[in-house]
Amino acid sequence: MTSEAILKQLQFSRAWLGLGIVTPALLAELWREYEIGEDINTERYRWRAFQSFLKGQREISALLYRSLYCLAEHDPDANVMGQAMRFELLKRADCPLELLEKAALAAEKSLKQLAGRQLQARKIPQAA
Repeated sequence: MTSEAILKQLQFSRAWLGLGIVTPALLAELWREYEIGEDINTERYRWRAFQSFLKGQREISALLYRSLYCLAEHDPDANVMGQAMRFELLKRADCPLELLEKAALAAEKSLKQLAGRQLQARKIPQAA
């Protein structure tokens, strides 16, 4: 199966490759596991890739943060997987203020609450 077909099957957009979250080697590894058929929930493969990527990043540029946040907003499972991705970004100490402020205005109550706590921890007043 081609890399494009694997990306499509596991619901990775090309951005996952472009941002360096998924490498060809990781994609092949995830595909081997998926083919076994024990876990066909594609969001779990995206979650593992995302978590692994974040753990390997000591610092993340503001541009990469925005790109990762956008990727999360447009995940095929944006309400659960995408929100979990955004949570992970917002919890990091190096999360840019602009993303915390954006999340503080989000429709999702849990994102608002987390962003509020993070802003409060930084002693930054929230927008009403």
